[in-house]
Amino acid sequence: MSGLAVLSAIPHQEPRFLIPALPGIVLSTWRWHRLAPGRFWCLWVVFNAVLAIGYGVVHQAGVVPVLDFVSRTSALATAECRSAPAAPDAVCTSANPVSDGAARGAHTARIRTTVLFVSTYMAPRHLLAQPANNDARQARIELHDLVGMDGDEIRSLVRNSTRVSCALLQKSRADELVARQTQPGLFERTLVVIPASADMARVAPAGTTDYALAPVYSYGPHVNFDHVAEVLQRPWQRSRLGVFALCDDDNPR
Repeated sequence: MSGLAVLSAIPHQEPRFLIPALPGIVLSTWRWHRLAPGRFWCLWVVFNAVLAIGYGVVHQAGVVPVLDFVSRTSALATAECRSAPAAPDAVCTSANPVSDGAARGAHTARIRTTVLFVSTYMAPRHLLAQPANNDARQARIELHDLVGMDGDEIRSLVRNSTRVSCALLQKSRADELVARQTQPGLFERTLVVIPASADMARVAPAGTTDYALAPVYSYGPHVNFDHVAEVLQRPWQRSRLGVFALCDDDNPR
């Protein structure tokens, strides 16, 4: 029971924290099943089925699919980036290794994608299968968990992150990646992952003019049980996890 006592002292509570108590409960009540009426067992089955669906299918269900999307659209095996006219941004696509990129005005590049997770579980980094050596792959994905940061800290971090042109982002195709050149041969972009039930003002308050969030992907169902009240108000719209590209119009960073 000491494990249960320690977990009970944590402000954030979850049903799984009762797991340390299960062995003792089972051993002390294993004879009681004969005393329970049939109605109890029906309710027991329904209760566990509802929890299995809630925690197995709905709760934080979009984290892994979103990570898969980020990986598929960021980790280009070989990339060619075409710089936009009079701008630090470029449109990158998968390159044909046997093609002559220089002949088409393109050049191979390294791409770094920074992903900021707000108000949701942190994605498991091991699913990216990235080598420890940062230079071992042409594309690199960096994940950052912003849970625990207040709105001012989040907005400051977002404001100082690499952003691309909103106009160029809107014109790009689904198979193209828009990134900003920060060093010779290095192109970067920033993605923000946030549930539809979360307060977007923590990231981009109304009236923000120096940056914007452009939606690029959405997955549902995804429910953060900390936001159940918000989801119940508009369940179809707010039970999703969104991916947004950080962009601006005229403030290169």
